[in-house]
Amino acid sequence: FLPDGTRYATGGNDGMLRVWDATATESHERIPALAAPARAIACAPGTAHVLATNGAQGSVQLWNTDGPRALATLAHAGESVRGIDFTPNGRLLVTGAADGALLLWNAEAGTLQTTLQASGPSIDAVAISPDGRTIASAGQDRIVRLWDLDTGKVFAQLTGHAGNVRSLAFTPNGALLASGSEDGAIRLWDTTTRAMAASLPGHEGAVRSLAFSPDGTTLASASQDRSVRLWNVARRALATTMQGHESDVTAVAFDPAGRTVASGSKDGTVRLWDTASGKELAVLSPQTGCITGLAFMDDGSTLACSGEANAIALIRAEPKSVVMPRRAALPRTH
Repeated sequence: FLPDGTRYATGGNDGMLRVWDATATESHERIPALAAPARAIACAPGTAHVLATNGAQGSVQLWNTDGPRALATLAHAGESVRGIDFTPNGRLLVTGAADGALLLWNAEAGTLQTTLQASGPSIDAVAISPDGRTIASAGQDRIVRLWDLDTGKVFAQLTGHAGNVRSLAFTPNGALLASGSEDGAIRLWDTTTRAMAASLPGHEGAVRSLAFSPDGTTLASASQDRSVRLWNVARRALATTMQGHESDVTAVAFDPAGRTVASGSKDGTVRLWDTASGKELAVLSPQTGCITGLAFMDDGSTLACSGEANAIALIRAEPKSVVMPRRAALPRTH
């Protein structure tokens, strides 16, 4: 969802990423845009128009959704980029890849700023703390690493998961870091003491995506067990289990008000849930195959979604507005 809660985006196996109006039941348009499956997407804070998604041959593409137009291709980001996140000011971008490359980019210039790690175990998730000082990365080796953004060095390693770590999320105040694993467990880490604050068992399959509500009181989790769960952060307890997807749930996102959760699945649907009651509000079928990510533009003007498809999709607040050009050319490569 976008911050105003009126729009969201989905991506699928047919090479399209679609943009949706949350008040409608059909996508505005199927828009091909990428040269590779879109497995990661992020919207830049502090700007109404910039988003990033993985591209072909280990690249990352930056887009300006106002126009819209391609801004740049960040080349050699690693083999199969799995994780993308912006710093809070939107100026820097971190990427993690299957070959273990962890890179920090200047998003404004479209250039590589720092190579944190050139290779290693697969990195499946990255997250940047709300104060912009810490990068969290995790993946195949089951270790959550905390990096100092200024020095580019690891200052903590958080261990305990029994499976690959597939998802990471910081609370809005940065006090906690959540990690989700193929072992089905969610762990909460105290970012000050770097100790495990809680373990949240319950999922019967890999935890694929995590998202905190805007006020930090609720954690949403998406799992291979086809469920979406909401957790009371203060009580460290399960609040609601929401079921309806017919395959793995691969993405979750809160709307800006925190009243609605969107979930995306391998079944090709996006479902909208009321966070207070756990009631399913809508089932949307973009018919684009597996959905892999949901993200909101900072000003609420656009919602973006990624999938195992060669496209991105965006939706404006205005009904049926087209927001990405067909087969847009990328103007420069770094």
